[in-house]
Amino acid sequence: RMGAPLEVLPTVRNALKALVKAYVALNGINELLPKRKEPLTNVIVGKIMALPVGTKVGARVLDWDNPFFVVFKAILCTGLSAGFRKAEMCMAADAVFDYTTISRANITWIIKGVPTASPTEAQLLALADGDFCGIMPAACKNDPFGLHFSWKPIWLPVNSAATNAARAIATMLIAVPIPASRSGAVPLFSVDVDGAPVLHRAADSTLHYLLVAALPGQDTSKWSMHSLRIGAASALMAAASAAQDAPGA
Repeated sequence: RMGAPLEVLPTVRNALKALVKAYVALNGINELLPKRKEPLTNVIVGKIMALPVGTKVGARVLDWDNPFFVVFKAILCTGLSAGFRKAEMCMAADAVFDYTTISRANITWIIKGVPTASPTEAQLLALADGDFCGIMPAACKNDPFGLHFSWKPIWLPVNSAATNAARAIATMLIAVPIPASRSGAVPLFSVDVDGAPVLHRAADSTLHYLLVAALPGQDTSKWSMHSLRIGAASALMAAASAAQDAPGA
């Protein structure tokens, strides 16, 4: 209506290709490669878990018995095992907890073959191989209404690995006890009995300082909190590939 000519799509496409070709010629092909983070692995997270008490972690001092670090360990192990995003485990500074947020009520257990919604401290301390922690996913980026995944628990087996998510969650439940009557009203990864969450910025900075301490001399900018999800996806792909290559597969 204003008299501006509209170019047809092939013309726009050809113009874009010419611009991209000129950009690559000037800057090199690597400039267009996506800048993705590297996966975190059990080995790297294990090195973090092996850091000694007293290690400086930004403004904090590492103490694996401190509720914040107990909860952060549970976040690392759970993110790596279940493939959760940072936003599914932590909260933004301006976010308000609601029933789309993963809460303590999203946790259940199978102990000695018996479904157990609210295990006692003694039961959590006595967890053994063959027991499981189940997490019901909350609303997430690819399922904002919880229609596809929220009714499918992720089962985390108990084992003796330093990065075992089920044991890390059990330790968190003991360190930061929340009454069953309030389990649906506080975030799963609460750092105190009032339900204070781990904020995004605290998670990002804590992981950064832990990586610097655990991997001296390495470029730790290669990893972020999303590297937990990338690590879980990479491990699943490797497991599927190994299963296909197994004799008789």
